[in-house]
Amino acid sequence: MPVRITGGQGDTEPLEQFADAVQDMEEPLGYVGDLLRAGVASQFETEGSWGGQPWAQLTDVYRNWKEVHGPGLPILVGLRAIGPKGTRRHPVMGKRYSPSGKMRVELLTPTAITVGPKRLVYEPVSDIAGFHQEGTDKMVARPPVVIPLRELAEWDDAFTGWLDGLIERVDV
Repeated sequence: MPVRITGGQGDTEPLEQFADAVQDMEEPLGYVGDLLRAGVASQFETEGSWGGQPWAQLTDVYRNWKEVHGPGLPILVGLRAIGPKGTRRHPVMGKRYSPSGKMRVELLTPTAITVGPKRLVYEPVSDIAGFHQEGTDKMVARPPVVIPLRELAEWDDAFTGWLDGLIERVDV
C-alpha cells in the first residue's frame, strides 16, 4: 500500500523509503548486464556491424591460412592446435587445428558479469580480448565490446523504468 505525504509537520517516511530503496540497484544493473552480454553476442554474430564498426578484414596471409585450417570460421573465432596423439597431422604444419571460440565463450559467460547493489562489473577472464579490443602495433582493432548510443538509451530506459516503479510503490 502506498504511503502518502500528509500535511502538518510533513511525513518524511515516503522519502526515507525511497532513499532506502534506491540503495539496491541489483534489478536494473542485472538487466543491463543481460543487455551487455546480448550486445557482445551480437557483435560476434555480425562481425562488428551491430556496434556500428564492422571488423577489419583479416590480412590476406592469415585469411588464406585460416581458410585452409578452419574453412568458414568467422573473424575472431580462432583455431587451436590439437593432437598429434592419434590424430591425423597436417602435412605441412604437422598439427591439426580445431575452432576454439575461447575468447567468445569467455566474453559471453554469465560469470564475466558480477552485479551488486551499487555496481555492475564486466570482467571476462581473457588473455586476448584486450588485444582485439584496442589493437596492437601488428594487429588492427576489432572490438568485440562496443556499446552504441542506441544501447545506452536502452540502459537508461531500464533505470528510468525501475525508478518510476519505485516512485509508484512508495508514492513520493
